[in-house]
Amino acid sequence: MISNKVRYLLIVIFGILIIIEFIFMDYDNFWSWDNWLRILAPVLMIIAMVSSIKHVNKHGEN
Repeated sequence: MISNKVRYLLIVIFGILIIIEFIFMDYDNFWSWDNWLRILAPVLMIIAMVSSIKHVNKHGEN
């Protein structure tokens, strides 16, 4: 399905974004919520895309 290919692409893009966020993270203030909030959004998007792909594969609908 073409929509699953887009979802896989989004997972890759958000994975790259997480890596970039870890590179530019402020490690002096490591446990600050500002640091982890910037990483939380891509993680939640990856979880949403993976669950969406599983749903489409299980039910065959988009």
